Amino acid sequence: MSTKKKILFLFVILIGVGIAVVIAVIVINTGDTYGDVVSLSPVRVAREREAFVSFLAGQVFVYREDIWQFVEIGDHVQEDDYIKVFENSYCELQMGNSSVILIEEDTIIKVKEIIYANDKRTGVLEILIGTLLCKVEKMTSNEKFEIQSSHTAFGVRGTEFLINRGDVDTILAVQKGRVAVIWLETGLDKLIVTDHKQVSVQNVTGEIGILSAFSAESIAQLEKIKKLMIMSLEKKYESELVKLALRVVPVDAEIYLNGELVAYGFFAGIYGAGSSLSFIIKRNGYKDQNFDVKVERGKHYEYRLKLEIDDPEYSVSARRAEEGQESLKQELIQLKSENKELESVIADLQSQITTLDSQKSDLNTQVQSLQVEKASLEQNLERALVELEIYRDVFGDALDEVKKRLEGLDNNN
Repeated sequence: MSTKKKILFLFVILIGVGIAVVIAVIVINTGDTYGDVVSLSPVRVAREREAFVSFLAGQVFVYREDIWQFVEIGDHVQEDDYIKVFENSYCELQMGNSSVILIEEDTIIKVKEIIYANDKRTGVLEILIGTLLCKVEKMTSNEKFEIQSSHTAFGVRGTEFLINRGDVDTILAVQKGRVAVIWLETGLDKLIVTDHKQVSVQNVTGEIGILSAFSAESIAQLEKIKKLMIMSLEKKYESELVKLALRVVPVDAEIYLNGELVAYGFFAGIYGAGSSLSFIIKRNGYKDQNFDVKVERGKHYEYRLKLEIDDPEYSVSARRAEEGQESLKQELIQLKSENKELESVIADLQSQITTLDSQKSDLNTQVQSLQVEKASLEQNLERALVELEIYRDVFGDALDEVKKRLEGLDNNN
């Protein structure tokens, strides 16, 4: 895909997901089911060409077959899917039983290739913007795990590392193991980055910076890798895996799990039967709420909780928030209208791109034809030069013979 097409597609992604988020906020804030328990579908382990959503928090969407959808816990991600993770959100993807990827907030990725069978492991992702934290078990020489970014790929043999792609450059920081920086056009390694080193690569030129120690930002981000766990996703253990989700109002309430802040408003994960989880939900102006869960086999639930208001001033704010729902609905109508206009502009641009591609194809055909004619002319010229050289030798010899005879006649006279 060309850079212009990628930029256009990225713009469409942001508009489409923006509409989906507005819809989500309206649905969540107008629901009256809080305090209820909602049953979830049982866990189904991913097949060999799928990745598995093992944890998520906040707002996460997948773009598949021209449709934006919420990502749900236990969902399967396929090749050619795009995943968008919003602010204060994250998503964990597991590939087979050997790789787990934490997709951080404000990140967009494309899943390009997944094959996790008994005799082959291949995982290829493209990061368009944002941050990925990866834990990959040791791989053999004929297996591949790769993160692509612009003109560069980061190839792994078994390691823990992060990739952070910004507008200008992409940073690779390796916690443990070895990661090859690969030039995509040639497939050749340009650099090997090892334990506790990082390097930046320019997105446009592919120019590699100086290998250095971790920055403070990389150190803070890499701390999260310690918490990444690769679950056993074999079919025989499927019945031992349980879905659990917690959805809270207000939607920006802090969710703590076993004393650690894990999400705002929504959290979901896959747990083994028998696990014990202790949640605390907090929000200024509301009473803290404790919520303990014993994970039991076959009981896949989403728990919906609504905090009790503690401060009258926040009660006023809550009423204002409810009144603001109408404003959100109007904003949605406006966004849909703008989206239709954008679709028309995109259709025109795509038509222009098609025309340009056609013209490019015609020009390529003409260039190829000219190249063929050039090659033919060069061959004819080379043949003519050879023939000229032969004629020159023949006529030169004949001329020398004539000169000798003339000299002989002169001597006789």
